[in-house]
Amino acid sequence: MSAAMGIDKPVRGLRELLAGLADAPDMPVSGLALSSRNVAPGFAFLAVKGTRMHGLAYASEAVARGASVIVFEAWRQLGYRGALDLAGKE
Repeated sequence: MSAAMGIDKPVRGLRELLAGLADAPDMPVSGLALSSRNVAPGFAFLAVKGTRMHGLAYASEAVARGASVIVFEAWRQLGYRGALDLAGKE
């Protein structure tokens, strides 16, 4: 399986993709990436725990490459999983 999945047109909204996992905003995404190196404009970056580092360490790189949202698992003590909408950033 590839680290990035490109989609020609936004087929699904983020809310639908994360149904049952997180209360996400209903925004279109043009692809998914597990590596910040594979992010393209409009992608959702899935920041998860890796073998050496957490994907959140690469969130700023993903945003610089055009990620419209960073999806991450929150620390257990917070008691939730989250989706952070960066589309409105200025």
